Amino acid sequence: MRMIRRCAHVIAFASTLFMAGCLEKESVSDEEAAESDSYQADKAERDSIRERLSELRAEKKSLESELKILTKAASEKPEVIAKELEISTKLEAVRTYSASLDALDAELEAGLGVWRPATRNSFKGVVLPEITTTDGKQYTGVTIKEVTDENLVILHAGGEATLPVLQLPAGLRRNLIHESTVLVDQAAAAN
Repeated sequence: MRMIRRCAHVIAFASTLFMAGCLEKESVSDEEAAESDSYQADKAERDSIRERLSELRAEKKSLESELKILTKAASEKPEVIAKELEISTKLEAVRTYSASLDALDAELEAGLGVWRPATRNSFKGVVLPEITTTDGKQYTGVTIKEVTDENLVILHAGGEATLPVLQLPAGLRRNLIHESTVLVDQAAAAN
């Protein structure tokens, strides 16, 4: 019986040692797994950095090559570069001047937009002894009733008439501020 007890103790002791060894291996195994995961993550990050570094080196090489070509071209043709710079400077001056003219034109149009109607309204009631149109029609005892961009409405000895501005004599068109037809007349006179 002692022998059985002794065997039981030996078996219990061996089993304790075995269990302790298993637990030790599991805790070491968890640590190893964590280290392995960390190593894999670090390795993946290092590989990504190496790949990006390789891309950046290739890009740097391409840019250096392009820079050499541009530097060579610039050193070979300084007169071309000077001319391009001169032209660019003049072009910028022209653009600035053009913008200034556009602003002045807009300001002029805004002023004329107010002035034209006021001036044309001032002709209402003006009495003229006669008007002879460019097609030869004569109107006597004329009183101006209305002036528009396209027509002159008059009262005359024979009643009321609407005369197209283009049929009025140039002097009357100038007085009525009809710029487009006056400009056409001036261009024709210049030729």
